[in-house]
Amino acid sequence: MWSSPNSIKETAARFKKFYKSMMNHDKFKKDDYKCLCDTIKDEMKSWQESCDYYDSGKPNWDPFKF
Repeated sequence: MWSSPNSIKETAARFKKFYKSMMNHDKFKKDDYKCLCDTIKDEMKSWQESCDYYDSGKPNWDPFKF
């Protein structure tokens, strides 16, 4: 298995930590960091559900179907 719902959450936390450090060193704008955090917060459940569904092995899974 390449990914799991938990690994998606862990990876998002690493992204936030990295970009917060970049922001603190004036290499990433505060507004962009807020946008990143908001996107992660808003999309996390969807990403985890998609991953869980894909990992379940259900046929005809289309990651681009909304």
